[in-house]
Amino acid sequence: LRDAIMADGIDVLIETTSHMLHSRLSMLALRCAPVQCHYIGYHGSSGVEAMDYFIGNAGVTPPEIDDHFSEKVWRLPRLWLAYSPPPDLPTPQPRAVTEPLVLGSFNNLGKSQDACLDVWIKVLQAVPEATLMLKDAFDLDDYSKKRVAATLRRHGIGAERVIFGGRVDKWRDHMEQYNKIDIALDTFPLNSCTTGFDALLMGTPLVALEGTWMGGRMSTTILKALGRPEWCARNADDYVALIQRMAADKAALRRHKTTLRQEVLTSELCDGVSMARALDAAFQEMVALKTRA
Repeated sequence: LRDAIMADGIDVLIETTSHMLHSRLSMLALRCAPVQCHYIGYHGSSGVEAMDYFIGNAGVTPPEIDDHFSEKVWRLPRLWLAYSPPPDLPTPQPRAVTEPLVLGSFNNLGKSQDACLDVWIKVLQAVPEATLMLKDAFDLDDYSKKRVAATLRRHGIGAERVIFGGRVDKWRDHMEQYNKIDIALDTFPLNSCTTGFDALLMGTPLVALEGTWMGGRMSTTILKALGRPEWCARNADDYVALIQRMAADKAALRRHKTTLRQEVLTSELCDGVSMARALDAAFQEMVALKTRA
């Protein structure tokens, strides 16, 4: 495979898997192109000496975490990714003001470990009328459901306040589930990324806690690019207080179902043209730097 890539004579090799399944890092370590960089697929360093750049931006990979990477961090001048909405998205539907508040997370439950659940428990205690809806792509296996339910129960959160949503076959039906929740709870220390985009596009405000590593800064970087820094929490107490404030005005909260999608569609989040131009300029400069070296 390396010989085939070398024969093509490409200038920049963009790697998107890193340490995930079917990784090609052992091949990339042999160097297959003058410039090799990782982009979009992974939230940490490859550790491969032959990988030249890790592509991020000032929000998700700020200078203070440069020492987290063996690569040189390349910061794009805009959000480091963009989202292409599916063509058959359901319409966001505001829930009646009289209906009780529902908080939700459609992330893989593996992201909801004790530190995250501890804060969600404080949220549920601070907003006693709210229920919590959890749904993930792995159909909420029994172990995960029992782990989460037991943790909540130990802190006085009864089963009647937790809704476990099952897997659905169609993407549209999955997205429709966002019409059942009022606020999307971000996970930490590993954030949402695609799931965060989904929630926002379905008119569901996302509350996120800014972390100290790339995987913990994705959601807040997306929210700031959207122009919604007020949904970013500085710490756990701030996260709880932010949701409590939002929950206090259900009418204002639910109006996002009629306005937020348009905000997302007209923002940097869905600007693929700007994204392409930023990457094009980055790759041109990478090649120029290599040529001058």
